[in-house]
Order: sequence, then structure tokens, then C-alpha cells
Amino acid sequence: PFEVFISEDAGPQKVRAWGPGLETGMVGKSADFVVEAIGTEVGTLGFSIEGPSQAKIECDDKGDGSCDVLYWPTEPGDYAVHVICDDEDIKDSPFMAHILPAANDVFPEKVKYHHIIS
Repeated sequence: PFEVFISEDAGPQKVRAWGPGLETGMVGKSADFVVEAIGTEVGTLGFSIEGPSQAKIECDDKGDGSCDVLYWPTEPGDYAVHVICDDEDIKDSPFMAHILPAANDVFPEKVKYHHIIS
């Protein structure tokens, strides 16, 4: 897991996460979310992504108790996004994100439609 140190006294109940990358994303594009410490006493944060493929993870620590997290899935499917504080998942973690195929994996020529006149 990727780790960010925020302060010493911690608890997973003092951390929240939100953003589109916790629910959905697309292969080859970053799936983004924000993690924020509530109050000043948080601890060590970690992140891990479990799914059909490995995903590169980057974290930009804002220095104000929050960080922007980005990950890049390489295969479509369902991914478990873990946000961990002091070795425990925070509330609602793992988040389940459904990753869609890349836009270039869509083949419009394979779609059939029929015009029906009534």
C-alpha cells in the first residue's frame, strides 16, 4: 500500500474519502478520489487497489490533512479500493469501483439497429 503520514494519534473513524474513482472509472484513465482527515489527529494512511489487474497508485499529499489519490486500472471489471488508517479500513472501505473498458475498446460497427416504422 501507498502510505502518507498525517500525525501520530489516529483512528479510521477520523478519515473520510470521496470522489468518482471510488465508484467508477475507465481503463487507461486515472480514477481519482480525495481522502481527508477530520481533525488533526489521524495517523498513517495507506491505499490498495484489488481487482482484475494491478493499478498504479499516486498520492498527492496537500499538507492540510487531505490528499488527492489517483490510480490507473489496466483491465475492466470491479475493483476494491481500500483506504486504510493505522492498518484498518476506514468507514465504507473497501469501496467498489466498476471500471469500464477503454473508449477505443468500443466497436460501434458491431452494433446493429433496426428502424421500425409504425
